[in-house]
Amino acid sequence: MKANSIATKSAIHLKQPTRRLAQQNPRLRLAAWFCGLFLVTAACAQPFDSDNWEGNAWAFNNNIGTWFPSVGSGTASFASPNDFTWVKLRTKTNYTGSVRTTLEINPSLLTGGVNGDAAYLAYGDQWIEHVGQPAVGVLFRAGGVYFYDQAAGKEQQQIGSYVAGQWVQLTLDYSLAGLLQVVGTGISGSYQTTNILTSFKFIIACKDSTDGFQVRNLSTTARSSIQPLDSGTWIGNHWSANVNLGPWWPSVTNDFATFAIDDYSWGQIRTVSNYSGAIRATFEVNPSLTSGGVNGDDAILGFGQHWIYYHENPVGEWVPGPGPASLGVMFRGGNIFVVDGYGSSTHVEQLIGTYVPGHWIPMTMDLNERGVLRVSAPSISAEYQWKSPLSTFRFIAAMGNSADGIRLKNVALGPSGYIGTSLGSALYFGLQIQEGVAGQVYNIQTAPSLTPPATWTTSATFTQSPAGFLWVDTNSPANAPKKFYRVVP
Repeated sequence: MKANSIATKSAIHLKQPTRRLAQQNPRLRLAAWFCGLFLVTAACAQPFDSDNWEGNAWAFNNNIGTWFPSVGSGTASFASPNDFTWVKLRTKTNYTGSVRTTLEINPSLLTGGVNGDAAYLAYGDQWIEHVGQPAVGVLFRAGGVYFYDQAAGKEQQQIGSYVAGQWVQLTLDYSLAGLLQVVGTGISGSYQTTNILTSFKFIIACKDSTDGFQVRNLSTTARSSIQPLDSGTWIGNHWSANVNLGPWWPSVTNDFATFAIDDYSWGQIRTVSNYSGAIRATFEVNPSLTSGGVNGDDAILGFGQHWIYYHENPVGEWVPGPGPASLGVMFRGGNIFVVDGYGSSTHVEQLIGTYVPGHWIPMTMDLNERGVLRVSAPSISAEYQWKSPLSTFRFIAAMGNSADGIRLKNVALGPSGYIGTSLGSALYFGLQIQEGVAGQVYNIQTAPSLTPPATWTTSATFTQSPAGFLWVDTNSPANAPKKFYRVVP
C-alpha cells in the first residue's frame, strides 16, 4: 500500500516544534509537531478491590457464585471463561440523586461465539439482565456503542463506535429526572430513561466474551449543579477599543446564552461565587467565531480571579495587559487550545484539538488542587500544569472581537474527584491531519525503519472531519529512537 504522506521523528529534531511533511498525495496534508505538557496517566479514584466492589458469575443462566476480575496497576480485566457465561461487578455503595461516572474502557469483544460478545456499563439496583430490575447505561457490541435500558427492551439507539483494542474515555451523567447523558471518544448522546432510579449501584458486566475488555481510572461522584444563566449567579462586563464600558450580558434564549460583540470589543461573564480546591466544570459550547475581523475571533472558558486579559490598575480602572493568572480553553480559527495567562507576554497556547463551527461540543474541565487541568471532550483528552495556580478562583466565559461568537449552555460547577498524576511534563510527537476527504476513514501507521521490507503497523484509525484531525503518539516519547509515520485510506 502506497504511503500518502510520511513523517519522521528523531530526538535530534527536538528544537523544531513545527514541520511540514512531504506530500505524496496533495489531497492529504499533515503537520508534524512535538506537543509538551501532556500528562498521560491519571490515578484511579475508585480502586478495584473487595472494599468497593462485589462480583458474581452466571453460566447457562445458573448462578455460580462469587467472581472478581483480575487487577493489575489499577486496571481491571473482564473476561468470561466461555461463550455461555456472564461475569459482573457492582459497587457496594448505593447512590442517590444525580451522579457522574468517568472511566476508560478498552474493549476487545472479538471471540464471536454463538451468543455474541458484549460489555455493559450501567446504573441499576441489582444486576444486569438476570434480575428483572431497572438498569440503564451503555452497551458495547460488535464495534458499536448503544444506550441500554433494561426496562424498555434493552438495546436502544446507537451513539457511537469503537475500535477493538483501543482505549475509550467515557463520561456518564445520570440526573434526578432520569436523563442519561454520555460523552466519550467518538461517542455522544442523551437518553430519557423509562424508569427513574432513586437508589442504585454502578454495574460493569461482560457477556460471553473470553477476550472481554479492560477498565481503568473509574470514578463515580455526585454530579455538579447547573448554574442558571442569570444575574444572581453571574456578573458581566465589556470593553470596546480597550475602554471599560461597564456591565454587559449575553442574550439568553431557551436554555443557552449567545455571546456576540463587535471586532474591537470583549464581553465576559464570571461567576459571583469563588471556588477553591479540586473543581469540575462541565458545559456545552457551540463556537462559530467566523466573523473574521482585524483582531481575530477568540473565545475562552476557564478559571481566574477577575477578568480574562483585563486587570484593575491602582486607580481602580480595568485596563488591558498582563492581568491576574487565568487558565482555560480557547477556541480560535477551528482549533482548540489550553491557554495559560492569556494577555501576558509569557502566555502559553497548547493545541489540543479542533472544532467545526456551528456544532455543539460537550466538554469537561477538571482542575485539581495542584493546578493540573484535565480537558475532556469528544476526540480530546489533555492535561496541563498551570504555571501560577490560584488558591481561589471563579469560572469565566469570555469572548472577543466576534460578531457571531459562541453559544453556551448547561454550565455545571462542583467538586471533582480528579486526582491527576504526579508526573512532570512529557514531550510527544503529534500529527495535525489537515486535508483528505471528510467522512472517509484513514489509518495512521508507524514503522521503525523504511529499509525494505518496511513493516507498517496501524496505530490509530479515524474518520476525517472538515476541520481536520489531531493525533498525539503517546507511545513515542521524543527521546525514543527514530520512527516513521504515514496516513493511508
